[in-house]
Amino acid sequence: MAIPYRDIAEEETPGAAGYLKFVQREDGQAWLGALFLIDARGEPIEFTHARVRAPSSFLWRQDDLRSHCLGSLCAAMFDTCPVLPALIVCLADEVEPHLFSEYIRVDLPLARMSDGDTPLSVSSAETLEETPAGDAADDTVSVCWTDAPAAGSPARVLFDALASRGMLVEPFSRAEAGLREVYQDLFV
Repeated sequence: MAIPYRDIAEEETPGAAGYLKFVQREDGQAWLGALFLIDARGEPIEFTHARVRAPSSFLWRQDDLRSHCLGSLCAAMFDTCPVLPALIVCLADEVEPHLFSEYIRVDLPLARMSDGDTPLSVSSAETLEETPAGDAADDTVSVCWTDAPAAGSPARVLFDALASRGMLVEPFSRAEAGLREVYQDLFV
């Protein structure tokens, strides 16, 4: 006879958080991107990745080239990801605010985060919030929201669950490790 049970985490915090991670090859010839989806416990759900070759850089302004490559990576990953996340998170030092207002529009809550040590530029389309990032009282991250989730919404419940577990920043390192595994020939 089976023991009756239920998975409490799935009942309390449904959905997936998508972590965007970008890495530029050292020679500047290509950009790599990962969209790493996790649940509220930090367990992996999906890993979508893409690579784009950078256009000839002498014709581009450096900031425009970066935004063009990151926008192309986002479009490729968003088109192929089989799971719709409740929210998307990226690092503010990798993604400028104009990427998601001038190059690509995401119809989900999107958070650009900074650990407080990194200077943070905020666009007029974003709202800034300081969020506890773990158990330590002084452990906070700055979050710039585009379409911030409402209190009690699935996206907010998921974000708060990840924050309470200290999982707001850590998944980025797993996403980068995934990129290094998939594209190991580019990191030699």
